[in-house]
Amino acid sequence: MTSRILGRTKVMIDEDNPIWSEVHLVSLDENRFLKGTGMEPGFNLEVWDADEYSKDDFIGFTNVDIKELKENPRKIFHKYDIIGVTFLFPLGFFTLPLIFFR
Repeated sequence: MTSRILGRTKVMIDEDNPIWSEVHLVSLDENRFLKGTGMEPGFNLEVWDADEYSKDDFIGFTNVDIKELKENPRKIFHKYDIIGVTFLFPLGFFTLPLIFFR
């Protein structure tokens, strides 16, 4: 499976608990998204530590299930645990305003 970057936030310098006030609109064609893969339609949100003089470090990720967004159209804020790569337990969380439009 190939992956694409659908959006990127700005880098927060020296911030342990960053808060982004950014909007990213992503159009996903539900009929084509992951069609034939046997997987539920969704996408990953990744967390990276940006380093100025060395390679950026991958911190963790969460998966957003499009089916959940469709089934709860009135729910705007969604909380997702950030799963770490090394230990596979939640390292923190995202609270995101996600809305599914038809």
